[in-house]
Amino acid sequence: MTAKKMVRNIEPDDPMLQYSGRIDDDDPKAPVLIYAASWVKMIFTGTSVAVTLANHHAYWTNEMGYLLDGVQGRIRLLNDGKKKTYEIAGQLPDARHELMLFKRMDACHTVTFYGFTVDGGADLLPPEPKPARRMEVFGDSVSWCRRRSTMSEKRIRCTTDSIPTAGIPMPG
Repeated sequence: MTAKKMVRNIEPDDPMLQYSGRIDDDDPKAPVLIYAASWVKMIFTGTSVAVTLANHHAYWTNEMGYLLDGVQGRIRLLNDGKKKTYEIAGQLPDARHELMLFKRMDACHTVTFYGFTVDGGADLLPPEPKPARRMEVFGDSVSWCRRRSTMSEKRIRCTTDSIPTAGIPMPG
């Protein structure tokens, strides 16, 4: 008889998890990843990791992607809409690991995230701070805003005059 392996469930609302992207978090125990490239990340120790998801399939083949210690992989999802656990890795060295699970499909397919499963003795480590982000606007939104302000008799206040357009001339 084989001994049952001890596991630890990491709930979606665990403060050690880090999220980014378009995610419906109305239910913190079952956030829904909406847009492609939405992700959840964790740093952990241990020798195995799995994820529990429900695929809300519309058509074609649906897959989730992941980066585990810098190596990319993917998981083909079942199309039944039911909660299922997918193994990501089962024989890792017992060391620090970084996992980013990300949505590969477009927004007509959504995925509910129910958490990760790691070894019973594994630890979660604090997330690294997200890098500072900066938004750049490409195109000639300044001239569009000016035209729109004139067309609506100055009722719309233009707030884009100071946004650089990356030097790309656009017809306006």
